[in-house]
Amino acid sequence: MIRSKIFLCLIVLIFLTFNAKGQVSIQLNPPIANSFSSADVWNMGVQYIGQTPVTVRFVGKVSDEKGKPLVSLISSNVILQPGLQLFNKNTLQTATLNYQNAYAGNYEKTSGQLPPGKLQYCVYVECMETPSNCIQKLNPENSPGSCQTLDLQPPTPLLLASPEDESKIKIKRPNFSWIPPMPIGQNPDLKYEMTLVKMNKKQKAEDAIVRNRPIYKEAGLAQTFLPFPANLADLEIGEKYAWTVKAFLGDIFITQAEVWEFEVVKKPEPIKYVLMNNFLDASVIEYNIESDIYFIYNSKYSNGTIKLNLIDDKNAKHINLIEKDELLRKEKTKALLNSEGANKYRLNISELGLKPGIYIIELIDSQGDKYFLKIKVVE
Repeated sequence: MIRSKIFLCLIVLIFLTFNAKGQVSIQLNPPIANSFSSADVWNMGVQYIGQTPVTVRFVGKVSDEKGKPLVSLISSNVILQPGLQLFNKNTLQTATLNYQNAYAGNYEKTSGQLPPGKLQYCVYVECMETPSNCIQKLNPENSPGSCQTLDLQPPTPLLLASPEDESKIKIKRPNFSWIPPMPIGQNPDLKYEMTLVKMNKKQKAEDAIVRNRPIYKEAGLAQTFLPFPANLADLEIGEKYAWTVKAFLGDIFITQAEVWEFEVVKKPEPIKYVLMNNFLDASVIEYNIESDIYFIYNSKYSNGTIKLNLIDDKNAKHINLIEKDELLRKEKTKALLNSEGANKYRLNISELGLKPGIYIIELIDSQGDKYFLKIKVVE
C-alpha cells in the first residue's frame, strides 16, 4: 500500500515537472509598407507561458522562394517574462548578421532593405541559460518558431514597351524593349530574361508563355532594349506571339512583367500604278525599302526620253535606273491614259540604296514639262 502511494506521488511529480516547462509562441508581424530589411524579422509578439523568467536569444533566417538562404541573424540576449512581450528592430538588437547571398547583401547595404521578390523568413528561440535550467524552464518541442512569406514588389513594376500588347505589326523582325522596375533598375547587377513563344489558335498569351516551347529565350540581358536576334528566323505572317521579361538580381528572382501578345500581319500591297501630277501636293504614298514604284504620267506628246530627279531634304539626285514595265497590258491602264499616249514605268527602290525618309520624284519629259510624286520610304 505504501509502495503504491509512493509510486503515485512520483507519477504526479513527473507530470507537474513536465508541465512546468515553459512554452514560447512567436507571432510575426510583417511590415505594412512594401519594404523589408533584415532587422524587420524582429517585428513580433512573443508569448511566454512559464513559471519563472528565462534568458533567450532569437535566430532569424531569410530565404528566397526556392528556399535558398539570403541572410541569417542572431539577436542579443533578452529575458522573457511570463506573458506577452512585443519586439521590433528598435527594441531588440541584432548581435550578428551574415549574408549568404552577396547580391542581397550589396542591395541592402545600398538601399537599406532587401531586394524585391518572394521571400520567406523564420524566427526561432534559443535558451541561453545552463542546460539544466533550460530543461526546466523551456521545452524546445513546444517552441518550434514561426515563419512568414512576403511578396515584395518594386515601387514601380517591370513594364513591357514594344511591341505593344495586342498590336498588329507588319515587321517580321521586330525589336523588343521594356521599362525597368525602379529603384532597383539602377542597380548594375540587375539582369533580364526575355522569353518569346509562338501562340496556338485560340490560346491566351499567359497560357502560351507557360506551356509552349520558346522560340527564343535569353537570360543575362543587361539592357532594356533587345534587337531582333540575328540567329532567329523571321516571324511568320498571320501568326500570334507572346512575350515577357523577368528581372533577376544575381540568382534572386525580382519580378516579372505582364505577358503581352502581338500578331504579324501582311503589309498592304502598294498601289500598282500611281498617276503623277504636274503639281506638288501634300499627298504621300508609303513604300517598303525593297518595293518597286509603278507610276504613270499623262502627256499630250509622245516622249522619246525622260529625266528623273530624286529630291530629298539635302539635294537632287539624277536617276538612271528606269525599267519600262512590259508585263502590264495597255487595256488595263486605259482609264488612266489619254488617247494621245501615256507612259508607265517601274522604279526599283532597293537598287537605289535609299534610307528611310521622305522623297520627291520629279519627272521631266522631252518637252520640259514636270510631274511629281511624293513618297515615304520605310524599312
